[in-house]
Amino acid sequence: MSLWLAFPMLVLLSVLQTSMVPQLAIGGARPQLVLVWVVCWAVVRGRGEAMTWAIFAGLLLDLLSQMPPGAHLLALTLVAFIADLGHTVMQGSTALFAAAAVFAASLVYGIVLVLVLAATGRPVELADTVVLNIFPGALYNLAVLVPIFIFLRGFDRRFPVSVLPAW
Repeated sequence: MSLWLAFPMLVLLSVLQTSMVPQLAIGGARPQLVLVWVVCWAVVRGRGEAMTWAIFAGLLLDLLSQMPPGAHLLALTLVAFIADLGHTVMQGSTALFAAAAVFAASLVYGIVLVLVLAATGRPVELADTVVLNIFPGALYNLAVLVPIFIFLRGFDRRFPVSVLPAW
């Protein structure tokens, strides 16, 4: 994806996620806009392209959030790597695969963040957090997935990347 589109979009999504999205919380669930963007890009494009955006967005979220430094970077790069592997195995970018990838990535992302909090000495109840925040947040992310996936799929079709032969 063009740097000129991706960087401003990730900055915008990161600012929205840390400032306005908490106001959209339903119970303990809130959408993770940046996570959905990165995972959708891995599903749509593959070839490791989402890793760059995961690193940039992870650093940005770490600067804007109150999480321990490196928490978002670790969680986002992990889910981008897994989603990219999924793209390689699935050989395509269907909406169903995108939904499954976003749901699974949401769970992994949330659990990694909770484990980072626990490792830094902050009190967390893993079971309660998974049931009350992470799982409902994964469902919320499925709603956010629709417009982001449609946008990125359209972008990919309009500006395809040439496929290099595998040697």
